[in-house]
Amino acid sequence: MAGIYAEPREVKFEDCYFYHTMELPGHGLVKGPWDLRRGIREYAGALDFAGKRVIDVGAASGFVTICLESQGAEVVA
Repeated sequence: MAGIYAEPREVKFEDCYFYHTMELPGHGLVKGPWDLRRGIREYAGALDFAGKRVIDVGAASGFVTICLESQGAEVVA
């Protein structure tokens, strides 16, 4: 019986596409077409997320999730 999971594949960092700029430990600044680091509040609608429950659909890298959590939101991604 074959396993239910696909075999992991080897992925090289340089072959990855990053849709937004971010700092990655061990790699430093990785540039993408969007830079949300300084404008995340505006990107998220300039809302007060403290004490709110938020769903992050299509969380991708988790960057937005982490930013909203740092503003006090409980995030389901």
